Amino acid sequence: MTGRDALSSDYTIGTVRFLGSQITFADLVPLAVEILKQSNVARNAVRQTYSHVFLDEFQDCTNVQYQLIHAAFCGTDIQLTAVGDTKQRIMGWAGALEGISQTFALDFGARRLNLYQNFRSQPRLRRMQNEMVKVMDRQAAMPDDQLAGEGGSIEILEFEGSQDEAARVASAIQSWVRMRV
Repeated sequence: MTGRDALSSDYTIGTVRFLGSQITFADLVPLAVEILKQSNVARNAVRQTYSHVFLDEFQDCTNVQYQLIHAAFCGTDIQLTAVGDTKQRIMGWAGALEGISQTFALDFGARRLNLYQNFRSQPRLRRMQNEMVKVMDRQAAMPDDQLAGEGGSIEILEFEGSQDEAARVASAIQSWVRMRV
């Protein structure tokens, strides 16, 4: 790196940036993007290292993260798989990009596939989730006969307000911790 981004060989990562000697955690990805954009050697080294790249929780990808992926892999034969659930996009406040799946599909020539099965949850929870999916995206709902089984439990708790909810959640956590000790 050169100019304002040049670092001594014994640089540190801290909470404040000091020219030449310290960068912050937030500087890491933007500096990596610049390195990949400016250095054929660095870019080719990354590209020769990976034949396949798996991008999980992709619905929460930020602009600078996407710039890194794009600079490193766009236009190559490297196989990228981006997995994300747009219904779980919760990091908008932190810069998660709206429409990132469409952007990725266009830039990388990706084929979009929908995953309709949830294999992590028990049948009762899957049926409850499926009822919500029917409201949000009817085409994504599963046929009821594919969600058979009795495993799992669902509880609905009522609270008088956020203070009551917080107190009861804290109490439940305390009892769980005591049970493990």
